[in-house]
Amino acid sequence: MSDLSAVLGSTNITSAYQYSPNKIPNYIVVHGLRSPIDSIVATNVAKNYNIPLFISEDGFLRSATTYVANCAHIYTRPVSFNFDPYGAYFDCTHHSLLKQYLNDPNLNLSAEQLSRARRCIEFLITNYLTKYNHQPINDHLLDHIKGKKVLVVDQSYGDMSIYRGGASDLTFKLMLEKACDENPDSTILVKTHPDVIASNKVKAYYANLVQTDNLKRLTDAINPISLIKQCDRVYVCTSQFGFEALMCGKDVQIFGRPFYAGYGVGTNRQTMQRQRQRSLEEIFYLAYIQYTHYINPFTQKPCEIEEAMESLVKLREQYWREYGSK
Repeated sequence: MSDLSAVLGSTNITSAYQYSPNKIPNYIVVHGLRSPIDSIVATNVAKNYNIPLFISEDGFLRSATTYVANCAHIYTRPVSFNFDPYGAYFDCTHHSLLKQYLNDPNLNLSAEQLSRARRCIEFLITNYLTKYNHQPINDHLLDHIKGKKVLVVDQSYGDMSIYRGGASDLTFKLMLEKACDENPDSTILVKTHPDVIASNKVKAYYANLVQTDNLKRLTDAINPISLIKQCDRVYVCTSQFGFEALMCGKDVQIFGRPFYAGYGVGTNRQTMQRQRQRSLEEIFYLAYIQYTHYINPFTQKPCEIEEAMESLVKLREQYWREYGSK
């Protein structure tokens, strides 16, 4: 809970599963909502004792490397979190603070806020910043493939963001079929999730993919922004990959209901009811700046997104020097 304490400005925080009536906390936090039981337990404890409850998730710019990596803690520790009093931002079946921001008819951003969003997007793309930043940058990985390239993004099987993001096994099946049917003259590249590559315990939706001359599985370790820049079109269900592809100016086909879908960016393959349209810059500002809290990884003090991004670039370089870029 130490990382969360730095953001919330209180050390008197507890998990719903560790709650004791002998010590009343300022907040109850459920970090990493992974099952309906988590929500039920937390809600019951918070209501019974009248304590503020937050659903916490790692931010969109998380860390130098994954949380399971065998390395110094500074590289696995999150530099960003979001705290939601209503629900997880990826849960399309439930209200969330991010959804409230995006749909609020009275929440209009100023010219300066939009300009700030554009500057941040440019910095993020130029510096290849993403959720996990340890993978190598290789802008020539696909040079050997001639013609147009279509990226289909696989995800970890059964991940809560899929179940709560309006997708299923059938959604992934349909997505691949449509990618192949709609792009007959392109090479279809199915990107395996890095967690699947790193662990025998994590499964993928396209684990049994049969490769052909123009349908290939891509398992190379590569920075997502670097990969996106080399593709012409991107197909996603609920992955953050989709929003990053939009920031790169790509044609994005969205088959699930991720937080960025339904507001007028990308092509939504499901019917969605939103209360208003948003530009890419508006979605970025509300999700990455207004909704998300940042910590400087070196000082462990709260900071703005600009400082966090600059720190992530330095931290990644430090990680690569110490552990290599793979």
